[in-house]
Amino acid sequence: EFKASPINGQILSLFFRFDFELIRLSHCAILKVMKKLMSKWFNKWAKKSKTTKNSLLAAIEDMDSGNVVDLGSGLYKVRVSRQNQGRSSGFRTLLIYKKEHLAVFIYGFAKNERDNISAKELMILKKQAKQILKFNQDEIDHAIGCGEFIELEY
Repeated sequence: EFKASPINGQILSLFFRFDFELIRLSHCAILKVMKKLMSKWFNKWAKKSKTTKNSLLAAIEDMDSGNVVDLGSGLYKVRVSRQNQGRSSGFRTLLIYKKEHLAVFIYGFAKNERDNISAKELMILKKQAKQILKFNQDEIDHAIGCGEFIELEY
C-alpha cells in the first residue's frame, strides 16, 4: 500500500520526470536514425545480381568518402562491390540520399550491362528523388508496409 507523504510524493514526481525524459530521449533517438531502404524493384535486382545487404550498407556508410557521383536532387551514383570482388568490377547503383535522414536504393546495373543511364531516365529519377525526399515518417512507414520499400536493417 502506498501512503502519500512529502517524501513519497517527491520520489513519485522524480520517477515520472525520469520516465518522461526517457520517453522524450527515446523519441528523439528514433527521429535521428536514418532509414536505409531499397525499392521493391531494386530488391529483385539485388537478389538476381547476388548483391548483399552488407555491401549496400557499406556503400551508404561510404557516402562521405568521395567515391560517389552527385547527380543532383538528392540522387547519387554509388559503386557497390560484387560478392568476393572489388568495387571496380562491381555494380553501379542509384541512391536517393539525404544525410542522417534517408537512403533508398532505387536502381542498379553492372558496368558490363550498360555504361550509364540516359538523360531522360536521369530527369525522371531526379523528379522521383525530390518526391521521395519530401516523404514524412508516416509516408515512409506506409511505403514499407505496402512493400514498395524494403528495410536494409531493422
